[in-house]
Amino acid sequence: MPYENNVDGSFVGVISNYLKDFETVTGAEISTIKYNSIDEVKNALVSGDIDFALTNFSYDNINLDKYLTLAFLNEDYVVLAKNNININSIKGLRNNDVFVVGSSNLYNLCVNNKVSPVIFKNSDDLLRNINDDSIILLDKNTYLYYKDAKLSGYKIVYENSVNNEKDQNLYNNYYNNDYNFDNDLAKSQMRNGFFDSKKNLREIIYHNNLKS
Repeated sequence: MPYENNVDGSFVGVISNYLKDFETVTGAEISTIKYNSIDEVKNALVSGDIDFALTNFSYDNINLDKYLTLAFLNEDYVVLAKNNININSIKGLRNNDVFVVGSSNLYNLCVNNKVSPVIFKNSDDLLRNINDDSIILLDKNTYLYYKDAKLSGYKIVYENSVNNEKDQNLYNNYYNNDYNFDNDLAKSQMRNGFFDSKKNLREIIYHNNLKS
């Protein structure tokens, strides 16, 4: 929970509600299968054991059809700890071991920022193994669901959005490499931070990629 759980034999949670709405709109009948890890879901997709999956993981190396939808999983995340930790970005955790669900988007966030992940199969597995010294990386909705129970005593030491991190990395890569923008005005606006819209930033990068 909050995304999925089995209560008295019934599948419940945010994903359950999403699938029910999908059934209503399409007329399809959906049955669900439980897997204990993201890697198991990926293998089931590749082998054809399941028809589709709602993803919270990278599918770059999966050679299957992908359809982008509105995000139903929260892209906001939190870094939790009981001890005092002062960081202003995810990169501030590079000298620490961070608890995270393996193969998830948050796991990829760790790897891409050279943060050392301590990997667990799923959020239940992670929560069973936390201790007073743990540093935990979780999506914000999961934290809010458990904050008064399993995560009581932990405080948020940093929070952000996966999408914000991706856009900042785009900005850094293109600005630091002195990317060849169309004109001096675009370059000036980029350097002075006027592109606070993700759409504008991506349009510039996309347009220049077409030219290369």
